[in-house]
Amino acid sequence: MLLQRSEFFRLLKVWWRLVTLSNYGKDHSFPLGELGMNPAMTTISTLFENEPKQWGLRGDPCLWKEMKTKLDPIAMPATPVELERILNSAFVELTGRSWDDSNPIFIEKYDQGGMSSGMVCPEFWRDKAIPLVVSHYHATIGGAG
Repeated sequence: MLLQRSEFFRLLKVWWRLVTLSNYGKDHSFPLGELGMNPAMTTISTLFENEPKQWGLRGDPCLWKEMKTKLDPIAMPATPVELERILNSAFVELTGRSWDDSNPIFIEKYDQGGMSSGMVCPEFWRDKAIPLVVSHYHATIGGAG
């Protein structure tokens, strides 16, 4: 089957945009609207706009806000696997532990007094928060979750 010249160039343009998106540097934004993505959502931090309805421990909202700030300059990755890798790295950097850990993590700067203050729940992040962020990613790029 032969393609019409205009269809060939349209497909070539889409292919080039996808190649460029997958190779684009972390400190740059990409015109995602041209790929059918919401152009207002060009960095990972925008995936943190809609917070969970319920938290694990009292330090979790603080970590959510800090992750959002930390990931603000990082462009939206091309795949959900890359997104999870970036989220895992940020989690480890900010907490000093993996979200696969079963014990709560105490973060002194999140401690505002009271029971469980300053405590982050890795299980909440692994089972609720990260899947929520990934679902926001799928909704943003228009893909299926």
